[in-house]
Amino acid sequence: MTDVTEFNVTGYKHYLSACTNLYNGEVTAHRMARHPVFELVFTTLQAKPSPNECASELVGHSDQRSHLTTQ
Repeated sequence: MTDVTEFNVTGYKHYLSACTNLYNGEVTAHRMARHPVFELVFTTLQAKPSPNECASELVGHSDQRSHLTTQ
């Protein structure tokens, strides 16, 4: 599963993009950025383990908000 969360740190917005293994709750990849753009999510997905490293098949889930559908 992947999602983007907004944090307010000393008056500035920061965005955390994370991939989580729903089987055991482990965060398998994460990235932070100042803007919730497609590149943030794309680089997070690139950093996740490949199917060969963890399972024969992976299924991804996201709520597909605007930062995933715009470039």
